[in-house]
Amino acid sequence: MRNTESKSNIMKHRKLLLEKQLKLADDITKNNLGLMNRARENSHVDKVWYFNGAVYAKAAGKKRVRLDIFDNLSEKVLTAPSEVFQTR
Repeated sequence: MRNTESKSNIMKHRKLLLEKQLKLADDITKNNLGLMNRARENSHVDKVWYFNGAVYAKAAGKKRVRLDIFDNLSEKVLTAPSEVFQTR
């Protein structure tokens, strides 16, 4: 799909399509798939996901970071800014 806005709108409503037993999946490049696998194997990474053409990762207590195939994963995730939780 060439129109990013249309694709984003469809992906936001994918739950309705899943209820009708239709499955949607983003096309992911071989390089990004390899990056996701490397990130999942990294002991510092808690979560990895693919969104809108980019790979993201998150370590415990850190903000999410966008990954690139040339990144040092541990360094990138561990040097991410800390999450700030506000208490009331």
